[in-house]
Amino acid sequence: MSLRGPHHSARRLPCKFITLDLFYELMDAPVIIYQASAGSGKTYQIALTYLTLLKKNINKEIPFKDLLAITFTNEAAYEMKERIIRFLKEIVLKTEEGKTLSEMTTLAPEEASYLIDNLFLNYDYLDVRTIDSFLLKLFRGLAYEMNLYPRFSVVKYVDDSYLEKALMYLYEEALVKENLLAFFESFVDFILTHESRVQLNLKKRILRELKEFIKVSTYKEEFLRGATSLQDVENNKDSSTTNRRAFFSLKLWSLLKEKLERVFLEEGQIYMGIWKEKLAQTLRKEELPWVYVKLGMLSGFIIDEFQDTDRLHWLTIYPLVEDMISQGKVFVAAGDPKQSIYRWKGGDPTLMTTLREKLAIHRPVEKPLNINYRSCASIVNFNNAFFEALKGDDIKDSFLKRTLFGKDPKSLEEDLLNEAKSELDNLFSQITQEPKKNIDGRVYIDWIACQEKDTTSSIRKLLWDRIREILCELRDKGELADTAILLRRNEDIIELSGFLLNHDFKVLGSSFLKIKGSPLITALIAFMKLFYDEDDEMALATVLKGLYGNKGHKVLSNYMNFKNLQKGAFDLKKYLKDYEGEIWQDIERLVLKASYLNLYQFMRMLIDHFKLEETHPEERIYIYKFLSIILSLTFQGLDGEEFLKNWESHLEEEVDLPEDEAMIKILTIHKAKGLEFRNVIFPLDMHYQPMRPTLGLVFTENAIHRGKKEDIPREFLKFYYAERISSSLEMLNLFYVAFTRAIKNLYILVPVKPKDNFLAAELFIRTFEKIGEEVKNKWCFLR
Repeated sequence: MSLRGPHHSARRLPCKFITLDLFYELMDAPVIIYQASAGSGKTYQIALTYLTLLKKNINKEIPFKDLLAITFTNEAAYEMKERIIRFLKEIVLKTEEGKTLSEMTTLAPEEASYLIDNLFLNYDYLDVRTIDSFLLKLFRGLAYEMNLYPRFSVVKYVDDSYLEKALMYLYEEALVKENLLAFFESFVDFILTHESRVQLNLKKRILRELKEFIKVSTYKEEFLRGATSLQDVENNKDSSTTNRRAFFSLKLWSLLKEKLERVFLEEGQIYMGIWKEKLAQTLRKEELPWVYVKLGMLSGFIIDEFQDTDRLHWLTIYPLVEDMISQGKVFVAAGDPKQSIYRWKGGDPTLMTTLREKLAIHRPVEKPLNINYRSCASIVNFNNAFFEALKGDDIKDSFLKRTLFGKDPKSLEEDLLNEAKSELDNLFSQITQEPKKNIDGRVYIDWIACQEKDTTSSIRKLLWDRIREILCELRDKGELADTAILLRRNEDIIELSGFLLNHDFKVLGSSFLKIKGSPLITALIAFMKLFYDEDDEMALATVLKGLYGNKGHKVLSNYMNFKNLQKGAFDLKKYLKDYEGEIWQDIERLVLKASYLNLYQFMRMLIDHFKLEETHPEERIYIYKFLSIILSLTFQGLDGEEFLKNWESHLEEEVDLPEDEAMIKILTIHKAKGLEFRNVIFPLDMHYQPMRPTLGLVFTENAIHRGKKEDIPREFLKFYYAERISSSLEMLNLFYVAFTRAIKNLYILVPVKPKDNFLAAELFIRTFEKIGEEVKNKWCFLR
């Protein structure tokens, strides 16, 4: 039997509704790939697939036990669980939808009822989780095989003191190992000889770079491969300067990583990037039988948002996937390369192609989901026309030349351009969708005339004014509910939110959703600081202002007046003791109680004591998210003092977007991914932000280089440009995500400037010119 080539390995199925016969054909395949365009009912299809796999397990004691579905956010995992349970209920109740679901999954109402009862008793076996959560579960299961203490806690940050301790361990080892000392001498000699600007504080530079290494090691699979090239460079004195610079950087990181791991283990902790790497290496060493012994066999494995998977994730789970398929089990991947907007975090849309090539021997069945259930016909047809026009050769050429080589390229690398064009074509190979939603709607194109003298700031003011006018129009028509404005930067969200609040609009900006941005949470953390240092005047003032309400504000005001009348120092603590004894005694009682409590109990006590849930109902979402994080950290053995060392890192998480349609949502495009809104406003004021190789490291097939573009040998420049190609294409992905969020009305605001326009606006104008007049007249309203 001859194998198909990489571009013909998957059997493509017609882009129509999935009929019953077609669905059965899908479920007989060992590998299923859903190419899920925006609004195409991907979660519905995944839930349907899960129930069909569940049907095959109906006679098992716990049917859910050996099925796994993973995605990338807790919110997506919750939505998938909710959909699975709702489908089972619909089947039991024999609703019209339930009858269709029953036919598609072959689950009878009696069987669905049995599954709900079974789920009630075995809910923990409904294994729908994030990919990091799944890998951590694997890691804990294999802790003994990896010589680790099984009750470790996982941290997402590296404290400076840990880095310094690791460097100290490395220094102590160098004192007794001549070859290690020789390495450091060569390293310093290289820096003095080849670096044009040698910093006096070399330690500060090393720590800064090591922090960046640590950050990218959580998703850069190249760092694993890079370690194998170190020995060759070390022994080859004829290596280039860029090659040796890369060698010293990676060698230092490799040495430090061992010591850093030791520091973490001494603290009963492990860093996220290190455990992902160790797990990937362990599963390569034929440890799969132990995975099955400890965690059980899988009969079905579903992975969502595959385009956002990084290569280190894939490297880790691939041995499991390959082994499953070889045993006749089912693997399902769903994703859309057009919506790949997390390349900066390691997301790799080309993994879809890698998946087809790796599993070609199993003849994966590929199903494009190309019916749009979200948007009105005007929006769907406009997007079909716009992104098809975007793929035109002249537009592709001009856009990619501009982003890859600058406005006036001195030397155009034709092979690089062709590679970028090919990747663009692959990303947007599945464009055309069929609209299904039967509502009236429109795409409004607002041309914002700008003068040549206009600055970025003045153009944004014009855009903000136009946004205000659109919101007034919607309000006058009674259609303001469920409106979102999509922007690129958090700074712009803050600015626009303030502007609209001043014009009496109710707004909610995604930049306000971070837990650490809540004044109430800040006050709780201040009380924690006060527990460890009662002389912390700033913390004491924050507690009075944030937890004692009007009474606290009055005390602070009286204190400031009192202090102004006094000669010499008189601190807030002494004032409270002498003049506000009731409040100070209350604080002392709470501090005393806290000394007997763990971190979670401490925070819960404060919330109950000050009745924060009742007095601050608008802050409840922050309180509950905060308590959830604190509870998790308490289970990991963290106390308040350890928490305070990096409290901002712990509280980087965001609360879920409230479902209040009356509030105008102002979001980043990244935050809006996966969401939909009745009206969407999208100003095209994005500049191009080219990505450069991380830490200047360029990984080729056989070597590693580090340096500026002009330092890299010419034959390796294509590897240098790989990151720039990614950032160029990500702008197009951002367009696609933003254009596909609207249900009824999409407003695109286009600055028109004679010279030096925003690249996003310039690209839109050129592409829009290529769209046929019939499409413009029928689906768009120009103004």
